[in-house]
Amino acid sequence: MADCEQFSVTVKDVDQTLKKVQDAVKKNGGTFTGDKTKGSFSASGKIAWVKSWSVKGEYTVSGNKISIKNTVDGLSCSTVSGEIQDWFK
Repeated sequence: MADCEQFSVTVKDVDQTLKKVQDAVKKNGGTFTGDKTKGSFSASGKIAWVKSWSVKGEYTVSGNKISIKNTVDGLSCSTVSGEIQDWFK
């Protein structure tokens, strides 16, 4: 697994954003635990029929800023971080 660079997003509504993230994680067959202060998520799958991937992450909230740290396996950090950033927008 590769540790990816931590990133942060500023959101208008933390509760709404975390609900969106939870739905996206579960849609991708993953798990999500946490609340509006901190939590974690994980997901895994296959690309086509060949390549397996997994991602695990943690987030913390300070005001309207959400900081995310994740690790990936089977994909590049930039690919996964881009997708996760979309989840948190």
